[in-house]
Amino acid sequence: MAEAFNCNNCGSQLSAGSSFCGSCGAAVRQSENVVNQDADVTRTSNLLADEEQQSGEIRMTTVRRLGVMSVGKISLVVYGLIAGLIGVFVALVTLFTTGPLTALGLLIGIPIFYGIIGFFGGILTAWIYNLVAGWVGGIKIELR
Repeated sequence: MAEAFNCNNCGSQLSAGSSFCGSCGAAVRQSENVVNQDADVTRTSNLLADEEQQSGEIRMTTVRRLGVMSVGKISLVVYGLIAGLIGVFVALVTLFTTGPLTALGLLIGIPIFYGIIGFFGGILTAWIYNLVAGWVGGIKIELR
């Protein structure tokens, strides 16, 4: 069984599989051999930069970089699910107006089409965010 260890930043006890400290949010280990920036969540030194603003258990952190493919995948699923819900209503209306074959095509096609659009839109959005955050900093968030 894996052993527990302490956070180097705040000293809280962590389980062996922890990537982040639950108390202060600090990364507790980093992978050395990462092929893709999206392949390993624990490599965060370029994704989060500490701002040294602490108040109790709240830690302010700045997101300076987003994983482009991660945002693309999340956008694909979110856009696909939303379009799937809308596609159901469109397919029901189409079922009674033009027929079942067209309704089935819309029920399948709408989520796929909008999922693909969401994927490329997410990639573009993350890329633009990374570019702008490099110039002006990033978005500050609170970690508890």
